[in-house]
Amino acid sequence: MGNKFLGYEKEIRDGNILSIQMNLLNKCTSKCLSCRKYTWPDVQLDYDTIKNTLMYLKGQGLQTVVFSGGEPLLYKDFDKVISLCEMLNIKYSLITTLIIKDIELLKRVAKTAYRIHVSIDSVDEEKYAYIRGVYGLKIAKESIKIIAENRPKEMIPIRISSTMSN
Repeated sequence: MGNKFLGYEKEIRDGNILSIQMNLLNKCTSKCLSCRKYTWPDVQLDYDTIKNTLMYLKGQGLQTVVFSGGEPLLYKDFDKVISLCEMLNIKYSLITTLIIKDIELLKRVAKTAYRIHVSIDSVDEEKYAYIRGVYGLKIAKESIKIIAENRPKEMIPIRISSTMSN
């Protein structure tokens, strides 16, 4: 079994922070059976907190950040967050439902996100709606298509995951 830390021994030994996951907000496009986040207070990090945190952690060796939520693409200043990551040379990834209709934001994410991890729990609209609590499969499929059409070939393809349940 391989060591996933291979090559990072010095950074780990020196206490460098290589990667973090940042929940930008609790708001989501879904009401999944497997997640209760939609019942949490509708709060989000303010941009200055995100900026100060990423700038500080960059000095501690930060290389990547995973944005999640809720739905990170609903974050009001997500475009500014992308620009900040670019300025700091931090790769960012997303955990997303892709139930979003902002085509320009989707195109930008397609071109700049290191990884895009999409949660799709069924390819059947009725089952999807039952599991996710919304009829959003059609929108997610359209968003995946926009990203696929705009994602450079050398970048990691979209990753799709499902929560297994009865």
